[in-house]
Amino acid sequence: MLTCPVKAALAHNQQLLAARIAEASRDAGRLPAELCVVAITKYVQPEAAIALDQLGQRDLGENRAEALE
Repeated sequence: MLTCPVKAALAHNQQLLAARIAEASRDAGRLPAELCVVAITKYVQPEAAIALDQLGQRDLGENRAEALE
């Protein structure tokens, strides 16, 4: 089971990434909505993938996808 602090850390990191993407997009003359963020994981618990989905992260690449089945 994923703990609330881990989910909170994922949410925090997601917010930091969104801010970096917004700044980089602005610098490149593009809109953040034009980009697709794919979260890449390696050896995560299935609960972490579920938490990412609950936070709105729909595109996920996992190195060991069989672990998520």
